[in-house]
Amino acid sequence: MTKVLEALRHHEAFLASPVPTCAIDEDFVIRAVNPAYTLATGTEEDALLSFDLFELFPGNPEEPESDGHVHVRRSAERVLREGRLHHLLIQRYDIPDRADEGRFMTRYWEPVNRPFLVEDSVRGVVISAQPVDPPTEKTLAAIAAVRQATGGGFFLDEPAEQSRLEALSEAIREISELGREVSQLREALESRGTIEQAKGLLMASHGGTPEEAFKRLVRLSNNSNVRVAEVARALVYRAQTIDD
Repeated sequence: MTKVLEALRHHEAFLASPVPTCAIDEDFVIRAVNPAYTLATGTEEDALLSFDLFELFPGNPEEPESDGHVHVRRSAERVLREGRLHHLLIQRYDIPDRADEGRFMTRYWEPVNRPFLVEDSVRGVVISAQPVDPPTEKTLAAIAAVRQATGGGFFLDEPAEQSRLEALSEAIREISELGREVSQLREALESRGTIEQAKGLLMASHGGTPEEAFKRLVRLSNNSNVRVAEVARALVYRAQTIDD
């Protein structure tokens, strides 16, 4: 049966899918991945095939809340037992940073686990995981409540059920994006006074116009890889410390 799963590596639709997808056997060993999967994980195909999925992508030891490996494994086990598509909504699943050994990168996905059937018998799981932007805290809380109420996700048997869940997923993404925009606007409004103070300090020490002072702030931000608002706060804090 391993060869049947491995044959997906030559399947045109599997390879062309823009969604990161892998196929695992009944022992959770990876038998096929598409190019989108290698790109999303930063891992070459040869370093993925014939390896245990959850050994390659374990939990992030620095972040107890990053329990994606637990939920995805449980979902795969249920799919193997029941032979039904299982949708996990939006799931945090940190992945190792291949460029920095020991470091993990925070990632959020929309995982869908499908049974791989051979003559009506489940012989593996095809895992598709669409990357998504980090949800807001309120969105995460709502997802956690839904996941708890559904026992970890949704089994989907009919196309109509899949359509309704796709609509729910899209609504979650839109709400999360709106929440991020509101947070950014709130931060901008709260930071404006501090930025104006920092501009005044720079004008007092270096001269020039308000526009030139702001450009100097931006250069400091770029050079230090710190947001403009944080640079402004640091300048104001330093000035207050000196005065005290």
